[in-house]
Amino acid sequence: MKILAIADYYSGNIESLKQPEAPDMVVTLGDLPESVYRDVTRLYRQTPRLAVMGNHDRPYHAASARRFGFQPADLVIVRFNGLSFAGFDGSVRYKEGEGYMWGQGEARARIRQLRAADVLLAHSPPYSVSHPANSPAHAGLTALDDYLAAHRPQLMLCGHLHDPQVWQVGPTEVRCVYEVEMIEVALKQENINV
Repeated sequence: MKILAIADYYSGNIESLKQPEAPDMVVTLGDLPESVYRDVTRLYRQTPRLAVMGNHDRPYHAASARRFGFQPADLVIVRFNGLSFAGFDGSVRYKEGEGYMWGQGEARARIRQLRAADVLLAHSPPYSVSHPANSPAHAGLTALDDYLAAHRPQLMLCGHLHDPQVWQVGPTEVRCVYEVEMIEVALKQENINV
């Protein structure tokens, strides 16, 4: 399965959203202007689209995503092609104000509602792979580490760090997306959460 993942994308260049092959699914991982939802919908109208929100997003971003046909993935399970996808909005709270930001305890309370899935979509990375001493605003969420330990998804896609990286956390490949990335997902049937 080919997943077009988009996170922290501000260039406004629709050309960079075009891919040589059409994706099977599009996921947005937060901190995107409304134009990205519009442009992705124009390019991939028939492709399923999921969205989680980032720390810089506001309720009107979520409304724009829904208006352009993106299904909100926060705290729900979405099934597609026999795989399950779970989502978690936001990042660690590093300042006061509106937005999708949580204290570590708040995030733990929220994620307890989320059942197991094959793929976890989040804006924030797990705390275990981030380096909060370097940038407290980009510290990960311990709740995401808890989810990975309890449910062991095969793949987690996140954004927030503005630096594409890949880590292994137990059996889970954690892939941090920056801007636009086409990801080939070859999940094994025996690992599928139902």
